[in-house]
Amino acid sequence: MKYRVFWLLSFCLLQTCAIAQAGIRINLVPVAKTDVDYLKYLRFASVPPDRRKGEVWDSGNDVTNKTAAEIAAIVNAIKRLEADAVRKEIVQKMMNSNELFSFRTVADLDANVVLRLKACEKMRDMNTRQFYWYDTPKMTTAPEWMNPDGEVFLFRQVKGPTYTAVVSLCDGSNKTNGECYGAIQACIWWGSSQALGEAAFNKRHPGAADLRMSSGGSGHVLASADKSTLIPGDWLYMQNYNYGDIIKSEKAKKNSLLKPGSHYNYQGENALYIGDSKFEGLGIDASTEAEMREVLRTTYNKHFKPLIDKNQIPPLPAGAIADRLIIFRADSYRRITN
Repeated sequence: MKYRVFWLLSFCLLQTCAIAQAGIRINLVPVAKTDVDYLKYLRFASVPPDRRKGEVWDSGNDVTNKTAAEIAAIVNAIKRLEADAVRKEIVQKMMNSNELFSFRTVADLDANVVLRLKACEKMRDMNTRQFYWYDTPKMTTAPEWMNPDGEVFLFRQVKGPTYTAVVSLCDGSNKTNGECYGAIQACIWWGSSQALGEAAFNKRHPGAADLRMSSGGSGHVLASADKSTLIPGDWLYMQNYNYGDIIKSEKAKKNSLLKPGSHYNYQGENALYIGDSKFEGLGIDASTEAEMREVLRTTYNKHFKPLIDKNQIPPLPAGAIADRLIIFRADSYRRITN
């Protein structure tokens, strides 16, 4: 019994330490949910750059001789400058997560927020202008990229500075026939390039062939330790309902999977969480989880013989996202040595 008690105490201590280390850190210092730390750290990520000016903003620069009530009033005034709901959600989710988000500086925190915002914006741009889109044959007119043999609809950089290569792939000036997995990586690279800037992005990726979609992000993606918290800019894969079982059943019957004239295979969708309980992937506009899964089901049924009936679909448990989605963090800045 005494060993069990010791084990339980040790486990509780470890859990307490883990919880204490969660949230945001700046230069190894935990950021607290206080008015003082909001003024010192969080406002620089929560408020858009073009609103970080004026009398209200400047009132938070030095509160040394202010009372707690005066500081609270200043914080409330500055929070009214938080015009971007997605930016605000990113910071709040990081603060409330059971995962540690550690940055060297406040500027690095803000840059990670920009990465996430720009990645989500680029996915919307791809769906709107369709310069990166589902089509055949696999190809891109972006001269810095090629499609390696054996990598269906995935591309790798073959020349040019990495910043130039990402802009060429993502600014809409070239046409790419791809799919959702590669599109997500392109969006994340775009977000990183815009957050870092040309010189810093090229320094991070100095090679003329440094970016490759088959590598799953080329150093810009980390697995999440907290799969219960979705932060805008997170990369997720949404598996289609019962897809594997239906395929096994159909193959066992030795029938053709595709309907005559069909070629499309919708096993699932790589998507970004874009905030406000919505997701977006290549070819699927901003949708709730249930809405996106219905698109997967109906598109699957359009092209394949074995149909997925709504009666086969289990109900969505409230908040049960972690068991349905594999979460990766879009991240160029987080993680410093602790």
